[in-house]
Amino acid sequence: MRSIAAFAGAIALTLSLIGGAWAMDGDGPKSNHPDFAKAVDALDLKDYQRAITLLANVIQAEPKNPDAENLTGYANRMLKNYDLAVSHYQRALELDPKHRGAHEYLGITYLEIDQPDKADALLTSLKELCAFCAERRSLDKAVKAYKRGEKTS
Repeated sequence: MRSIAAFAGAIALTLSLIGGAWAMDGDGPKSNHPDFAKAVDALDLKDYQRAITLLANVIQAEPKNPDAENLTGYANRMLKNYDLAVSHYQRALELDPKHRGAHEYLGITYLEIDQPDKADALLTSLKELCAFCAERRSLDKAVKAYKRGEKTS
């Protein structure tokens, strides 16, 4: 049986290397909605349910905001609501097919639910989007950790 703690440790190390608890493209949050900043703060505090509630307000006001969808996916993944996480990450990619953060986190989600082929496909896409970006490095490390047996379940 593979170790949940080992996989979680690998993910934590990867996240510490890229310098953040969650990924978003560009220079930071992309929303002027006041609940977006509050949601970011809630994520920093690991208050994922509150973040989801706040981000729902952002998505209602800005239905084409891929960052809000990506962060909603992240919060759901942290709560192990994998179906919802996948749905929000996929919506982020529908809105912005080049959203590196959504590629990364959807790939990590696929590893957590034992779908490594889908994670590999997202890693391939990230390699085409960026040669040395943090999101590609993070997903690459997570895929390698998974293949070494450091995974959930």
